[in-house]
Amino acid sequence: MSAPPLRGGAGGYSSAMRNRRGFTIIELMIVLAIAAVLIATGIPAMQDWMLNSKRTAALNDFLGGMLAARSGAVTRNARVAACPAKDPTDADPVCSGEKDWATGWIIFADPDNDHDRAADEELIAVGAALPNRTLIGNVEYYTYRANGRLENDGDPEADDGWYLLCDSRGDAGGRFVTIPLSGRPQISETDLNGDAAADCD
Repeated sequence: MSAPPLRGGAGGYSSAMRNRRGFTIIELMIVLAIAAVLIATGIPAMQDWMLNSKRTAALNDFLGGMLAARSGAVTRNARVAACPAKDPTDADPVCSGEKDWATGWIIFADPDNDHDRAADEELIAVGAALPNRTLIGNVEYYTYRANGRLENDGDPEADDGWYLLCDSRGDAGGRFVTIPLSGRPQISETDLNGDAAADCD
């Protein structure tokens, strides 16, 4: 039995082709405009998310180092100090003597309380440098006493420690790590006096 013949005209395959037509130019322009708006609003949000993630990781790393210094002082029943490192990748790293903690930092036992690591003083922890960021502290070092409290004599006028982390966003991206005399560090949008990050720009 033969198949029925294909029929053209208004009732045949020509009407089916009309039903399968593509986008018009106007519809395509509308789609492209919507896509452009979504991209324009989505890229800055994604960049902020990435910067926030990197900032959080850097702050948590630094905060963990200070907590290690505090617990190290308590468990050793001795002074433990921290300072910016001259070169954290060195086999025997030493203090830089600067307030720029973004170069990396070291935590070490400091029984002679001279705030400078000697070759025979135990190295407890090392923090890597923070590329494309600044981490400025109010002192060149800090020391934890055996009771876990902060002994901040790096600056005679400073009763506590603070560290300001900045990224490419300037003040808007600034965050503090603060250490009150009680010795418990925390992350904050302000320093211990309630002042916001105003030194990043």
